[in-house]
Amino acid sequence: MSSGESEVWGRKTTPRCNPNSFEDVSQLFSKLDYQQEVPLAPMTTYRIGGAAKHFVVLHSVEDSIHFAKVIGGNAIDWFFLGGGSNILVHDEGVDNLVVTLGKEFATIENGPQNTVKVGARAKFPALTKHCLGLGMRSAKGWIGTPGHVGGALVMNAGTRDGELGDVVRSVQVLNTENAEISEWSHEECAFQYRSSGFGKGKILLSAELYDPEANVMSAERLSREAKELLRKRHSTQPKERSAGSLFKNPNGDHAGRLIEAVGLKGHRVGNAQISMVHANFFVNLGDARASDIVSLANEAYQRVKSEFGVELEWEIKRVGNF
Repeated sequence: MSSGESEVWGRKTTPRCNPNSFEDVSQLFSKLDYQQEVPLAPMTTYRIGGAAKHFVVLHSVEDSIHFAKVIGGNAIDWFFLGGGSNILVHDEGVDNLVVTLGKEFATIENGPQNTVKVGARAKFPALTKHCLGLGMRSAKGWIGTPGHVGGALVMNAGTRDGELGDVVRSVQVLNTENAEISEWSHEECAFQYRSSGFGKGKILLSAELYDPEANVMSAERLSREAKELLRKRHSTQPKERSAGSLFKNPNGDHAGRLIEAVGLKGHRVGNAQISMVHANFFVNLGDARASDIVSLANEAYQRVKSEFGVELEWEIKRVGNF
């Protein structure tokens, strides 16, 4: 299962204000919902990590434009946080500015002729359920994918049974480089397997979905098939907190198979464990630390490289000074 979540770093340049000064940063964002020392662990599926030193919530399109103008004029490093389903936050937190969308961007509304308008902050499982009810067959492939719609768009979340990009007509995108908002067509989004063409420095605000064949299959039958797929996935994935698959699958193989083959399935460091259910899920058994997850990952990387000559690549994004 793809995580459906993709957080995005802003551009990295030399700040013209002191990034460690609460006074400097709070003055820059005085017209926005600016907060200090905001715990990030509750905002992630891992429930791991420290606080964001600087945190901004964008509640409107106007807020997003103002934010882009401020960071462009002051060259501040920033990080966009979506649903938190594909990240590991450092135990000491994040010094850079963290920005997220407010609940005003969480709407899901039906439009004319089999269209749906959805905000990027909307929960992806809620959109999946909504689209299944409309008879959108592609939504069957999204079932069980966590996170927010924005991250699902960036990662083109889904499976071989359907991807979100299949039904995207357009996406409203803020380009933080020039503080302009534009509508990207389906072609411009450049959806591919687990990727899209949005790139860094872009904040997705909303999307319009369209399925000309909605209701060709009854919504009741579609929902039944989706629930059966979800049942099968749950039987092969751990129930403990995680961020999905930790490593990307190498070409022609599976990271979980390789980790299991080197005897690390079930291995623990502190309260972090390589799952007994799926060896590419590194789970939080209760109060694991980010350093525990990293220690497990480093051991898996070294053992797989030593025995198979394969260098595993992180799929989960690490946020903070790792």
